[in-house]
Amino acid sequence: MSKTCNSNKSKKYFRMSRIENSTFFLSLMLFLFAITACEKADNSTIPAVITLGITEIGTDKVLCGGHVNNDGGKSITERGVLIGKSENPSLDGTMIPMGAGMGLFNQWVENLDPGTNYHLCAYAVNETGTAYGEVKAIKTRGIITDIDGNSYSVVDIGNQTWMGENLKTSKYRNGNPIPQVLNDEDWHNLESGAFCYYDNNPSNGLIYGKLYNWYAMMDERGICPEGWEQPDNNDWMELIDFAGGLQNAGASLKQKGFDLWEPPNVDARNSTGFTALPGGVRIRDGFFSIKQVANFWSATEYDEHANWQAYLSSVGYNHSGAYVVPVGKNYGQSVRCIKKGE
Repeated sequence: MSKTCNSNKSKKYFRMSRIENSTFFLSLMLFLFAITACEKADNSTIPAVITLGITEIGTDKVLCGGHVNNDGGKSITERGVLIGKSENPSLDGTMIPMGAGMGLFNQWVENLDPGTNYHLCAYAVNETGTAYGEVKAIKTRGIITDIDGNSYSVVDIGNQTWMGENLKTSKYRNGNPIPQVLNDEDWHNLESGAFCYYDNNPSNGLIYGKLYNWYAMMDERGICPEGWEQPDNNDWMELIDFAGGLQNAGASLKQKGFDLWEPPNVDARNSTGFTALPGGVRIRDGFFSIKQVANFWSATEYDEHANWQAYLSSVGYNHSGAYVVPVGKNYGQSVRCIKKGE
């Protein structure tokens, strides 16, 4: 009797176990189906990011960034720039975070080596993965020093290499001093080299460099640093043509903004990196047009019948073009040097 009862209990227990097992497998199948359905519903991808074009480059820094225009369906948790010296910055590059989220971003990346080739790209990160923009190649500006110890950035523009700042030296290359002349009448009557500061104020020279007459620029003792020369009209026209021609070159040559130029500084974008600075002009009647015109001497004389004139190249605050015109050699104007013979 007890044996039969035990047998019935066993059968009952066995039947209940099968029911429980069926419930367990059904629950498991529903769970797996739910996971699969969830996975199929999640169509997220890595983000889409664009590397911005680069126009601001210094000797040890570059202004760069990107644009996250698609988050891939997930929040952008980090974005920034990856920069390194190899053609693939992911191999040796450094990640420079620049916030999170969608949209435009940029900032200065600093502590770079002067005169060095770098490659960089924008990146963006979401839960799905990391996306990279197009790799851009840049070269930081080199540095040269004049006889006075003033340092200047160097910029490659097309097939030319220019100083990226206005000349500041008070000495010729052999160490002889260039006379500083304060009086307007004395300045006008000179037929030998001289320099001055705009308004005879040395603080103007810290930003805009010195103003020189043509005789100083062309003195056989040399005004440019060792290995550098005075540009002639051919050099200026090559630069102007590369920068967009006489009608448009000013926009590509002028420093952007209104901190060193007066408004409107028409169309200024400095896409060449030349960074033209408006040091103004000195003539017999004094000084004029600082922050309005950037006039640079050319080594080319006007003609043999007007040996008191030489050419200048000029860009101004109120137009986007450039000019190459003759003026008196006793004008006080800015000087830029060019590297030749390489």
